[in-house]
Amino acid sequence: MEPGGPGPYGSHGRSGRRGNGGGKNEISRDFLIHQVDYKKGAPEVIQKLHGLEKTLVIATTTKRANMDIYRHLNDNIRSKAPLDKYFTAIYTREDVSSIKPSPEVHEKLMTDLEKTREDCFIFEDSLAGLMAARAAGIPAGLIYDRYSEKDRNRMVPLAEAWYDSWEEVLSEMETD
Repeated sequence: MEPGGPGPYGSHGRSGRRGNGGGKNEISRDFLIHQVDYKKGAPEVIQKLHGLEKTLVIATTTKRANMDIYRHLNDNIRSKAPLDKYFTAIYTREDVSSIKPSPEVHEKLMTDLEKTREDCFIFEDSLAGLMAARAAGIPAGLIYDRYSEKDRNRMVPLAEAWYDSWEEVLSEMETD
């Protein structure tokens, strides 16, 4: 779920990446706070699943510091679907010794939350994420992401369902 990359987050351009005199960390922090936003339809899917009393968990290769910015400082995310309100747990790269495509993060969260593979479903938009889900024995749905386009032919066979957008996921949820 890096800014502008895979995950339910995206961005609206990369303005602020050049020339305000600040260092790289300052620009990156500003970007994480002000530019990163949910992809269209993702907040509604999160709210709908939460309303259905599903346990929602984030398992990401993103750094905890970035997730903390999203949780506490990013008003785009906080105003639409605050992470602490909707997600039971957030697992980041610091919580495991091997990141995706290792299944370690999924195995850890199942143990911690006392869930079985049958209790779980993963939404993924990266090849590494789908490989991790498959290795953990958990079904996954593929959400299209332009940053993963080059891997699409390898990703489709690993997924149980395919969606062009979060809006398509929401539409399917509303028809079921």
